[in-house]
Order: sequence, then structure tokens, then C-alpha cells
Amino acid sequence: MLGLPGAGKSTLARALAELLDADALLEPDEAQWPEFVVHPHVNGAFTRLSWFRSQRVPLYYAAKDSAARGHAAILDSYYDKWCVGWLGRPGLEWLIEPDDPYMPVARQMASTDHEQLPAADVVIMLEIDEQQWLEQLASRGRVIDRHDPFLRSHRSQAHFVETALEFGPRDGTVVIRHLRARVPPRDEARQLLEKLQQRGFAAES
Repeated sequence: MLGLPGAGKSTLARALAELLDADALLEPDEAQWPEFVVHPHVNGAFTRLSWFRSQRVPLYYAAKDSAARGHAAILDSYYDKWCVGWLGRPGLEWLIEPDDPYMPVARQMASTDHEQLPAADVVIMLEIDEQQWLEQLASRGRVIDRHDPFLRSHRSQAHFVETALEFGPRDGTVVIRHLRARVPPRDEARQLLEKLQQRGFAAES
């Protein structure tokens, strides 16, 4: 899954994994985050980025191991593999400011991750309209979601889409775009399953 924080990646990953009898590999919930991640101004954006990366990267390799055993795996955040494509772009100041002294290090880390991390067979690019996104952020109640300029960053979704469409063919990864619907997660997971079946990534039931 790829998309803005709050787009519903984890929710749909769980529901789709259940339909596919696949492994759901998910980022930790906010209750498991250390204090410096919830309030990143204390130690800086790069420290926060590094912590999230440390939680996600092992999941790439867990997914690779599942695939090697012939078992499907769904990663709820295909962020690190393609981060180099949107890092520092307008609207992503909430992630790390362009003039942050650690930005060169962040760019190098992102570039190396693109080269080294396992590639997915298929990425579901979740897109969501701004009003629905804001509603979902409010409903999940994360402290980090209330930080400016994050609440004004919906436009950064375009950079995720642009990167997916550019990097997908280059990496041999199929990109399936999906606009979020206002339906129960299991119903929407069935929509995703149909799209995967149409592209040959899941058996017809």
C-alpha cells in the first residue's frame, strides 16, 4: 500500500489480507511510538524519520520471505522504497524541511533504500479526496496528525502518485491506482481484490 498518512492503508491492508489469507505487515500503532516521535520538535524530523524507517524496513524483508515461501504478504506502507521520489517536494515540509541540516543525509538514505530494499510485485496507490482525508485524520485522533503544516499537506498526494507512476515501471512493479470510497473496509477490500484479480495477482474465487 502507498498513500498519505491517514489514507487508510493499514485498515485496508488488514481487510485485504483477510480476504487473501495473506500476511498483513503493519506499522506500529501510535500507542507504541516513543515520545520523541509523537512530539518530533524535541529531537528533530530526521530522528523521527529514522525511527519510522527502523520499524518499516524489516517488514520489506518479511514480505520477501513470505513470497519466497509462496505466501502473499501485504505491506501497509511502501514508503521507504520510493521516498527519494518525493522527499523535499512542495507540500512535504511536514516530513522534513528542505533546509533541515539532515536533509542531505535523508536524501542519501532514501536513494540507497531505493537501490537496496526489495521491490514489491504490485503497489496499490491509495488516493483520497481532501475532505474525506481530513475526516479520517480527525476520527483516528493521532497527536501527530494535528501538527501544522501536515493538515495543509493534502497536495503532496500528487507527488506520491507521480513517483509511483515513474518508479513502478522502472522497478518492475505494477501500480494499481485506487480512489478511496465511503464504504465499509471489507467492501472496499473486495474492490481491491477485484482489481488484483484483473491484473493476475489473485486467483478468481
